[in-house]
Amino acid sequence: MNYIGHPFPIPITIEDQTPVTDDERIRVEFLSGTTRPDRDELDERLGVYSWTRTLKPGATEEVTFGFRVTWPKGISR
Repeated sequence: MNYIGHPFPIPITIEDQTPVTDDERIRVEFLSGTTRPDRDELDERLGVYSWTRTLKPGATEEVTFGFRVTWPKGISR
């Protein structure tokens, strides 16, 4: 057989992050359609998320990640 890639399942972990704030007026929220993370606060790091999958040969899987940051008018950096 001629495989492109590996002929066996491969475990993968994807990590990403969102901004973190301690100002209660500023909100960080996931967008609808975001794939729910398997873990949050990865290794006690606030705002860090991970998704773990095992992909079989030739398989694909989509992980969607998006967030929105909102704050009241008049707040500046």
